[in-house]
Amino acid sequence: MKTTLLFLVSMYLISGMAVAIAQTQVLTKTVQTSVTNKIENPATINREITSELNTVTVKTVSITNITDVTAWATYSYKSQTGMIQHGVCVSKGPAPTIQNTMFFSKGVGPEFGAEITGLSPNAKYYVRAFAKNSTGAVFYGNELNFITLTPKK
Repeated sequence: MKTTLLFLVSMYLISGMAVAIAQTQVLTKTVQTSVTNKIENPATINREITSELNTVTVKTVSITNITDVTAWATYSYKSQTGMIQHGVCVSKGPAPTIQNTMFFSKGVGPEFGAEITGLSPNAKYYVRAFAKNSTGAVFYGNELNFITLTPKK
């Protein structure tokens, strides 16, 4: 009887320690991620651990107040991690990136506004909102386009 009891107590302790060790390994596992919505930026993701912390949503909401040389872009972004930079990027061709001209926020969220200046009259422009995190990953929103006005004579 003592042997059986000793055996059961030993098994209980061993299984409890195994569970504790397994949980500690999972809880202290560090995951480095670099997730973007662009294919040319590699993503390193540990498939065993999923997290809401990597969710970033960027949206180009509207382009308004269009003149012959300026416009106003409204955008939003949501992220559970800190972004170090956000705004809109503008180009005369589709799919503008931060390598093109950037304009930064003039306001406080959840929707931000950016004044786009230095435009040419009667020209088509493409605009996308962006948000950049501390690791350098850039997340882009949807693309909108507009045509500046022809100057009044």
